[in-house]
Amino acid sequence: MILTITKFTEKVSKFGGKFFYTEFIDSNNKSYYTCLDPRKKNFIRWKRILKVGVSLKGLKIKEGKLIDADSRFMKIIQKT
Repeated sequence: MILTITKFTEKVSKFGGKFFYTEFIDSNNKSYYTCLDPRKKNFIRWKRILKVGVSLKGLKIKEGKLIDADSRFMKIIQKT
């Protein structure tokens, strides 16, 4: 499944600090999301690609529409 970043918004966390609420869409216009915390180790992978229009392959769905931010096989398909 290929997902494209459509929006990311910096929000205040109820646990302190800030995080990025990141939204995606697939080829069938189904929406997904994940929450990215700059204080977590996995943010290093996300920081360089956190741009609207970037398409990714290999992201895992954790539950419902929630994408696992720790997906191991994240591959950039298209970078704008």
